[in-house]
Amino acid sequence: MIRNIASDDPQATAKDFFDRLTYGGIEKTLYYKDGTEKGKRVTMTDGSTMNWRNVSSSADKSPAVDIDIERSNDHGELVTQKIHFTKR
Repeated sequence: MIRNIASDDPQATAKDFFDRLTYGGIEKTLYYKDGTEKGKRVTMTDGSTMNWRNVSSSADKSPAVDIDIERSNDHGELVTQKIHFTKR
């Protein structure tokens, strides 16, 4: 499922959301094949992972946060969520 959140500063809003969501997790930098930074991945103690991408593959190239809680012990029916941060 993909959700959009409109913001005056999508990049800052996405990064703030990601930082709050992943507090206390183990962070790893993600890179494109050419070596430029793509974003961050954080693994939480319950096994869930969150990715922050500076630029998504969507047409508007908005920043995005991907939440994957499939490995979490208590995920219920929801296992993934993609959130794109768009310009208001």
